[in-house]
Amino acid sequence: MSIRIDILSVVPRLLESPLRESILKRAQDKGLAEIIVHDIREYTHDKHHIVDESPYGGGAGMILKPEPVFECVETLCAERTYDEIIYVTADGIRFAANRQSAFVVEEYHYSLRALQGYR
Repeated sequence: MSIRIDILSVVPRLLESPLRESILKRAQDKGLAEIIVHDIREYTHDKHHIVDESPYGGGAGMILKPEPVFECVETLCAERTYDEIIYVTADGIRFAANRQSAFVVEEYHYSLRALQGYR
């Protein structure tokens, strides 16, 4: 069984260590998983590669701009078909062991794209 995981992130270098030093590295070395991290900033068209903006109506914090996210997703979807698309946020539902069974598949190839958001 082989799984392909595309991770979209504004901080791709932050993910280098976990992907190179953990059980995920062993899975990649054995050909069981292919994990590719995509930098959302590469899908911006401004000089400074800005991916976030202040919330509409004011308030604290920043939100991701939809344009670079959608452009990245559309580019990847044009290249391959994905079985699941997961948007990970700080205020989302916790991914616990009882939720993992939803991602167990019997097919030979499985494609997954995870988008790392922030709040």
